Amino acid sequence: MKISNYLKMKDNELIKEALTDTSYKKYYQTINKKEYKGRVNDNLAVLGDVVIKLALTNVFYKIGNLNITSEKQKYESNKKLVEIIGKRYKFLDIMYYDKNDKNRKKYENYNVSAKDGENEEGWKYIADAVEAVFGAIYIINNKDISIIEAILCYEFNIEFT
Repeated sequence: MKISNYLKMKDNELIKEALTDTSYKKYYQTINKKEYKGRVNDNLAVLGDVVIKLALTNVFYKIGNLNITSEKQKYESNKKLVEIIGKRYKFLDIMYYDKNDKNRKKYENYNVSAKDGENEEGWKYIADAVEAVFGAIYIINNKDISIIEAILCYEFNIEFT
């Protein structure tokens, strides 16, 4: 199971919402001289964050990992989401966000240094979009956590049967 199958669903309202950063409202209004009436990804990102944590917890519990907390922390960080999934699927090419924001342009290569990890302001919006996509996938699949488990195992190369 791949996240790319869902990213191709550009007409799906949940996927579009998941890929729309809050900064896009202002950008849209500046460019189009009218109010943006669509939804942005902040609520789906909250859901996606929880869903990712739950799915990873389930996977490591089923594997029999004795230290679930430290194991899942290797995968659930915003930095990992940006550097692995954000970069792999070129989220910045498919996201709706303020393309004039200098802070956001700085991370076009998806490289987040340790120093940047202390200040997520410039790149957290990419992690939020990744989380929001997981939230959307969860809803699209009638809240079936096993779909999220399968996608995370594929994306992070976690051996799980």
